Amino acid sequence: MGTDPYADDLTGRIDAAIAEVYRTESLSRAESHGAMRALGAFGAPAVDRVLELYRGSTTGPHEHARLLNGLGTSAVDAQAAARRAVARACPHRYVDRLHGHLETNEIDVVAEIHDPRIASLLITRLNDPDPYTRCRAATVLVGRVEGNGHDDRHTRELAERAVLDKLDDESLAVRAVAAYAVARRSRADGIIAYQQILRPTEPETLAFVDVQHRIAALRRGEGLPRRSDPQLRRPRRTP
Repeated sequence: MGTDPYADDLTGRIDAAIAEVYRTESLSRAESHGAMRALGAFGAPAVDRVLELYRGSTTGPHEHARLLNGLGTSAVDAQAAARRAVARACPHRYVDRLHGHLETNEIDVVAEIHDPRIASLLITRLNDPDPYTRCRAATVLVGRVEGNGHDDRHTRELAERAVLDKLDDESLAVRAVAAYAVARRSRADGIIAYQQILRPTEPETLAFVDVQHRIAALRRGEGLPRRSDPQLRRPRRTP
């Protein structure tokens, strides 16, 4: 069978755009965003190519390997940037390619893309055995409740209820995200929620200290910072 010159040319241009995303990962925000927009402009074929390369189902050009090796631990961020670029540009195609299952390393990639299926996929990860995954899923769901992803009202309400159900999670970091969901609606209820998630035998971890700071901030009438989970950050892995 002969090759398709047009398809080969398109793949080559997409690969060049992916390489530019990798190259600009450590440069200015404007350059990085420009490279991501250029990659996303290829649409569905870029979604397919980026995911094929990331999942290892096809061999990428040597230039990709060279750039990623040169980035060291930042290579993970560069690959995530490429996935975010195509997910934002062509969200429905991207979610189709997830085949109904959201891996942990995809949670932040799809955090703000507009597709009604994302909230449901995130809710399924709230029961994951891994507390890091539960915390990331809860955090992203709260962001979507606050407007990220442009979900409709019904979907946002479902997401909020799912997060609030984690107030009794075994992980304090996950419970803290749920308490934040309470506090964003009511300062008084937020103070109570944060106090109740601190169990008598709770060790003084970073999550414990963070919750105490948030209780103090609410009592002073200050606004809470956006929900974060530094105590659960995982070490970066090279591809």
